[in-house]
Amino acid sequence: GAAIDEAVERLLAGGVDTVVSVTEDRTLNWREDGGLLVPLFAREGRREEQVPIYKENGAVVALRRAVIDAPSRFGDKVGCLVLDKRAGFTVYDLEDFWMAERLLRQPRVLFRVDGSAAVGMGHVFRSLAIAEALRGLSRADIAFLMSADHPEGLVTVSRAGYAVLVVGDRKEETYLEHIRDFAPAILINDLPALERSYLTALSHLGATTVNLVDTVDDLETTEHYAQVIVSVMKQDRETPEGFYEGPEYAILREHFRGREKELREQPRLVLLSFGGSDPQGLTLKAARALQSLGPGVDVVAVAGPAFSFRREFETLSAALPRRVPLINEAGGHIAELMLEADVMVGSGGMSVYEIAALGTPGVILGQNAREDKRMRDFARHGTVEYLGLGTEVEEAALAEAVRALLADVERRRTMSARGRALVDGLGATRAAEAVLERRARPRTAEGQEAPQ
Repeated sequence: GAAIDEAVERLLAGGVDTVVSVTEDRTLNWREDGGLLVPLFAREGRREEQVPIYKENGAVVALRRAVIDAPSRFGDKVGCLVLDKRAGFTVYDLEDFWMAERLLRQPRVLFRVDGSAAVGMGHVFRSLAIAEALRGLSRADIAFLMSADHPEGLVTVSRAGYAVLVVGDRKEETYLEHIRDFAPAILINDLPALERSYLTALSHLGATTVNLVDTVDDLETTEHYAQVIVSVMKQDRETPEGFYEGPEYAILREHFRGREKELREQPRLVLLSFGGSDPQGLTLKAARALQSLGPGVDVVAVAGPAFSFRREFETLSAALPRRVPLINEAGGHIAELMLEADVMVGSGGMSVYEIAALGTPGVILGQNAREDKRMRDFARHGTVEYLGLGTEVEEAALAEAVRALLADVERRRTMSARGRALVDGLGATRAAEAVLERRARPRTAEGQEAPQ
């Protein structure tokens, strides 16, 4: 296998008598001396800052012929090959045997994702949806690897009941050390961008790597190694093997599946929903713009956990002639609000797939240039009306678009039907099934997917 080949290559490169496979340990270890504990570490601190200790795991030993007849076990110069905990797991007793059996039956799944007011919360909610689907399909042991720089995402995942591994710095190697330590069978990345060096490093870890993206352009590279890519946007070009694409792979929470939609002749509710953070403060713009709607239509706003304009919105709402209630952190109730709404005014993240599954028409404003491009493509499905970048759309234009859609029940009915036909809400289950199927394929001794 690859680990054996690498050990032999290091031996042949010279400079060592033996190459031994080891597992890295950065925990705080001690030894006993005269009845007292003596630290094996230089100073206390975070685990990633400790100088590692290496433990033999017995997986690979490559040595020169002369070492066999030498008095020392491995000769004078010993090199190492570092394996992750899973690759280097060794059975010594019945407890280890129980653990090995559990590891085989219960895949370890690690999500790398972040969410905050600065970067938005859509990736966090998407990862939580596929985590729930994986739990429903398998007895997966699931954890999240997240940055301390984005506390809103940490809190949301913790409240959902998942273990969170927190990274204190932004160094790529720190993330890789945490990944090696957790030794996942499946690693799921749900980030706005993934660097080539990070993806290349993952190719040597033996895990099935899954990248959740909006388009394949979010990845700097797709050809370095076998991976699973899940994208909600269809590609008009050739895609790599292991690529699952289209609105049928829109990863939504279970609240958006199998709901009945009432299409009212006389509209009663417009919902403002600009994602978990609304970095451009478009909720305020929409609340001002829709003051001119008729008295029979209520306007209600929803703010996510990372919404940073809460105080400004409360000040604005108090000054407006028509009060716009703000619902904070609706959680699972957001699906009920979207279903009840006659029209949703929002941004172009995963919410456009959520309202499509529910059959609610939308008027959409883009938060940034990337979202602008994607929403121009998505609007061709006919489930939403896209007006452009929110910072550039005039309030009068937004008000007119919403008034026209509310007044046209046949157009709303058509948009609703197209949305339900486009997104059935089963994307998280499809993605989870695809991931588990790929992981179940024959693999090499190092955990890499074997050639078909």
